[in-house]
Amino acid sequence: MAPHPRRLGRCIGSGRSGNVYEALVNGAVCAVKLFADERDFANELHAYQSVSTIDVLHGRVCGFLGVFEYRDARALCLQRLHGQTLHDALPVLSSEQRKQLQLQIEQTLDILHTKAGIAHGDIRAENIIVDGTSTYLIDFGYAIGKATRSADRWCRAQQDDYDCTAEAIRSVTHLLDRPRPLGMTQADQQTLADHLLLIQASIPDLIHAIQLAVPAPTPTLALALATRLARGSTAATREAAIAVLLDALARGELADYDLLCRMKKLAATTAGLLETFSIGPYRVGPGAVALYQEAADALRGRPADRPALLELQLKRAKFLAGRKAWDAALQVWLDVLAELGEGRKEGDFKIARELAWAMWRSFIVVGDDVVGAEVWDRGERAYYRCLAVMKELRRSGER
Repeated sequence: MAPHPRRLGRCIGSGRSGNVYEALVNGAVCAVKLFADERDFANELHAYQSVSTIDVLHGRVCGFLGVFEYRDARALCLQRLHGQTLHDALPVLSSEQRKQLQLQIEQTLDILHTKAGIAHGDIRAENIIVDGTSTYLIDFGYAIGKATRSADRWCRAQQDDYDCTAEAIRSVTHLLDRPRPLGMTQADQQTLADHLLLIQASIPDLIHAIQLAVPAPTPTLALALATRLARGSTAATREAAIAVLLDALARGELADYDLLCRMKKLAATTAGLLETFSIGPYRVGPGAVALYQEAADALRGRPADRPALLELQLKRAKFLAGRKAWDAALQVWLDVLAELGEGRKEGDFKIARELAWAMWRSFIVVGDDVVGAEVWDRGERAYYRCLAVMKELRRSGER
């Protein structure tokens, strides 16, 4: 019988493909990963099913307990791990411990590739959990199956798991070490930005070196630095990402309006994550609510930015719902729904589907006892109105 938790607990993680919650399943505390996209769910399910058949991967990969079935939710029930990410664990480890840890990870990858026929596809410090002397791989959202790829593509996927970041790290290090009596040129900063976005591993020392070498980066480099810092799992790195963005915006050097919008979007979403998962207040910027408003204002009124605006609004409502600001979250969802009703445009079906999923997951499932009867009733009506919009879009052939 499939795992069937009665109620989800607190959110313990958030990624590209979905959120992860604590849940009590058959008397045991587990992690439940909810998915918004069926393809993401199917891909990660296949990876975990393949891994779970290999006994020697037990204790090396986050355990798979089954599919979570609850009100049509697409979810995986996984082992609840309590260690640290590799990013947080490395600073306190000795040189010998680091070597042993690296060897463990390489051995796990060898078994994963040769016995399970799976390449992880997103090896970085945030996806490795260190618990005592054990290391676990988590998050198979980008997993690649050997059976679904050509021999050449499979070889590249395996190699990427091991060393896809090595060349980029060497290039950036060389650029930083090169003498520059007149300072770093815009071309150098563009090169740094390009390389930073190629690196997948956690590189705090390298980012710190860049910040020392370029105290006032160009907007392009500032965005690349902030993008890397925002991927960090600690409050400090996310605060640093927001500070880099706000400093660059305050200097007023932005001639590219698209770049300005991207910077404001990243500042808002990073602040949202920081306020959602951090313990206690932080002191950088005006806060997520104000930053989301600034980003929405920047995107609003430009037809080409409509998809980006709607996606930002969905993230904004998710943040507000996570803060239990139910009325404010509902208002944002209603704004998105109103925009979808103002004429059919490309991509509207995808937005409507994500809107319905967001309202169901963050609002309807919670129940009127938590949200409040009046707000919940309005939300329920909006949810069914969104389903009707989806039906109309499907009928008209928009996908």
